[in-house]
Amino acid sequence: MLEKFDPNKHKNILTPGIIDDKTSKNFINFRTQHSPGFYIISYLIGYQGFCQYHKDSDIRISMLYTHYRALVTREINHPAIDAIRYQLMTDPRVNQVKVDLNMHQFIDTPKKCERRMGTGLICMSTPMKRQDKL
Repeated sequence: MLEKFDPNKHKNILTPGIIDDKTSKNFINFRTQHSPGFYIISYLIGYQGFCQYHKDSDIRISMLYTHYRALVTREINHPAIDAIRYQLMTDPRVNQVKVDLNMHQFIDTPKKCERRMGTGLICMSTPMKRQDKL
């Protein structure tokens, strides 16, 4: 069984979306490998949540290049949401990235590993895992 999240102990966090747990001076990398659903809206919600609830953590947002282009070119006729969009577009913590196929190698080579100090664990929610059949 994995130990409960402790922001003072678990300093580096990789997440595909918003984090409910409070953090304290953590490094948070918000990255997706594909559309997280609802296209750019999930990035806007996630970004606003990170800015509001994780103010003292170091946040990096890695947006797929195609999603960043959609963020820039899409017209949003809602002043509050458009303000978040502009803030996200101009934030230096936001990077444009390509899909990294190396992150999927664990699917093709399943292994059982012992948990060791100094290592990371990547957990995916049900919608995030690979499914051959629907």
